[in-house]
Amino acid sequence: MAIYLLALLIGIVAGLRAMTAPAAVSWAAGKDRPAALIEDAVAMVAAILIVRAV
Repeated sequence: MAIYLLALLIGIVAGLRAMTAPAAVSWAAGKDRPAALIEDAVAMVAAILIVRAV
């Protein structure tokens, strides 16, 4: 029985870790700051292009 609880705990931790990034993006894209997400996306694309150019 202990092995099942351990497996459940590992699954919960892994699921929380996997969903942290989408949750942060969803929080940042809130109704009060929709432009901030667009600005962040533009900055990210610009950074990627700069890194590839070097």
